[in-house]
Amino acid sequence: MISNTNFYDNNNRHHEELLVDLILKYTWLLSKFVEDLYESIKHFTKNVEHGYETVSYIHFGHSEYIEIAAVLMNKSPAAFRVAIKESSFGEVKLKNQLYYASKQHDYKRRCSCLKVLSKYGELTQNLLDMIIDAILSNNNELKSCAFECITNIHETNRDIIEYLLTYLKTNNLDKKYLIIKILVNLARNNVMSINEVQDVIVETINDPKSKHKFWDATTNEYYSRLDHILYIILIQLSDASVEQSLEQYDYKYLMNETPLLKDFNVVKNFDLNSVILID
Repeated sequence: MISNTNFYDNNNRHHEELLVDLILKYTWLLSKFVEDLYESIKHFTKNVEHGYETVSYIHFGHSEYIEIAAVLMNKSPAAFRVAIKESSFGEVKLKNQLYYASKQHDYKRRCSCLKVLSKYGELTQNLLDMIIDAILSNNNELKSCAFECITNIHETNRDIIEYLLTYLKTNNLDKKYLIIKILVNLARNNVMSINEVQDVIVETINDPKSKHKFWDATTNEYYSRLDHILYIILIQLSDASVEQSLEQYDYKYLMNETPLLKDFNVVKNFDLNSVILID
């Protein structure tokens, strides 16, 4: 089956849409694609493969399978999930291999893995690890993809929430801020209690470490304190009459649009990913 992989090898978005329409038109073709998808990623393990993915198919597979799968899952999740359940390997094995595939180098593939798994709507341990890895990466597109996928989450269990909360013990301000963003969006999806997230934000604000300023190592400039930013997020989250979009919890949006933050002399247009903690 995998010898037909050139049939899927095209990164053009329009071509992907046409291909997905064709796959969904014929049940046998959807079943075949699902088998080929698993075949292309079944060799991945928890270890990261080293080398040039674009050169060595034998070691790295074809990321295009997962990209097409992400479009399929978005366009017709019910049909795609049925095909997976009826496959020779089943849902559990595919989810595991998508998790391993997400650990590899290719950013587009990692994003597609997130899109497929998040469409199941459940925040599992593996999916949470994938999301955290993505938001802490140096790739802005992958980071944006991860936050977009959080909006697909509608259920989880308490152990996952507790695990997520442990990340707030870090001294890294960037990581604290990003974890708070995850919690806020889980609250907006009714996965967590808004009251609990409010309590977590208040506790983080009162943490002495949150009074530190951000320092941009690229421009050698100071930026606002974390507690100032979290205070604004707390006020917005507490206002039940305001439906905040994902972008409205973004650090840059808060700097540009919130008058209170301007009073804190927050400088605009910096890359949060480059900041470090200073005294």
